[in-house]
Amino acid sequence: MSYGIETRLPFLDYRLFDFTNNLPLNYKVYNAKGKYLLRESMKNILPNEIYSSKIKNGFSIPID
Repeated sequence: MSYGIETRLPFLDYRLFDFTNNLPLNYKVYNAKGKYLLRESMKNILPNEIYSSKIKNGFSIPID
């Protein structure tokens, strides 16, 4: 478990998946910031530290 990667799938509704899958890329990523539409929709609810956080970038695949 010390090298495991955790993934979470909070939005499993197929209708939400279909909707977001058909959105243009600029609604998903903007200024190298992912989850753009989700962030903007929660802008007035989330504290600014969370809204503007750049810490969570997902995980990368090792190339070597």
